[in-house]
Amino acid sequence: MHCHKLGSTRYHQILPITADKLHERSNDLYDVVILGDVIEHMLHAQGRDLLEFLNYRSRYLIVSAPEWDMTTGPGPVWPRW
Repeated sequence: MHCHKLGSTRYHQILPITADKLHERSNDLYDVVILGDVIEHMLHAQGRDLLEFLNYRSRYLIVSAPEWDMTTGPGPVWPRW
């Protein structure tokens, strides 16, 4: 996962870290965070916690995930709602 701190016209900083390391950077604030095809690989609680964590620390949060039927989920990772 890459978290991008944006400057006025270009990337200010790119953090080449995994999502579980973000909690160690809880004082950082971001203009944009992009989660590209990672959320579906997490346990439901971990994904929800990550989204909540980033919701309060980023101006924009972009999540890219494969399409699936939310009533059944993609398998054992996301339980039925």
